[in-house]
Amino acid sequence: AGAQANLGIALAEGRGVEADVAGAVRWLRSAAAQGSEDAEYQLGRLFASRGRPRHSARAARWFLRAAEHGHVASQASLGFLLMSGDGVKQNTEEGLRWLAQAATSGDARALATLGEVYAT
Repeated sequence: AGAQANLGIALAEGRGVEADVAGAVRWLRSAAAQGSEDAEYQLGRLFASRGRPRHSARAARWFLRAAEHGHVASQASLGFLLMSGDGVKQNTEEGLRWLAQAATSGDARALATLGEVYAT
């Protein structure tokens, strides 16, 4: 699964190969099907970068899968999507819960955001 995820990332970013989003999605989905939290997270990032609400909803689904498996960056990313309502129904309480979980695991962005939220 790790090699598939790495190939998917390389294809998504055009790192050492010609960029191929469809190929990236294919390899990342294959790795995710084998339980790779990193592949789930990368799929979330890939869809989040597409900039449309439909893609943001897909991103949230992939971030949720990875977050539930304990992937810290996915927990933070899901928290940010829920807080903003970007492509998903805004849910501040749930967003803060995911950010708190990520912050507890050492995610600096989540920790900084929680600090700002609770300081105001």
